[in-house]
Amino acid sequence: MRYNFFYSIMISILFLNNFYSQKLTENKIDEFTKQSIQKTSWETLFSTMKGTSYFRISKIDNILFIQLKFRLNDGFETKSFSIEKDQELMFKTKEGEIITLKNLKSTVTCVGCGAISFNASQALGIEVSYQMSEEQFNVLKNSFLEKIRIYTDVDYKEFEIKKKNALLFTDSLKLIH
Repeated sequence: MRYNFFYSIMISILFLNNFYSQKLTENKIDEFTKQSIQKTSWETLFSTMKGTSYFRISKIDNILFIQLKFRLNDGFETKSFSIEKDQELMFKTKEGEIITLKNLKSTVTCVGCGAISFNASQALGIEVSYQMSEEQFNVLKNSFLEKIRIYTDVDYKEFEIKKKNALLFTDSLKLIH
């Protein structure tokens, strides 16, 4: 009987932790550069048979970034690809607004780069950063994401954003600013 109660409590805690795990993982002033640094935890943006992506929002002084880790799948295997400097990332909101961001540097997939845990740490993935303006930040913070389009060296891929992931994205933006 005690074990059932214990397991019930543990499962409840783990369940609630998954819903409320989004937080600032860094919120500091660098002692050498005196820069203000804020970063949210990595959260799921989309996860489908065609690909998986995680995001976090970062702010260094007054410069805002969206960082993405993602994998593109070809059947049961992940695909190799690159994203060149200035290639676009586009968000479409439920309100019909399109926000276009540019990749900061050329990047190629590598083993484990699209993972945030042990899961898929042996698969090909990529980590990229996109800078956003204060105006773009405010539009995204006050909107609800519907779709994302990611341009790669091969072509572009579009993914629907589930409601719970769109809420996480908006909440993450609100943590930063």
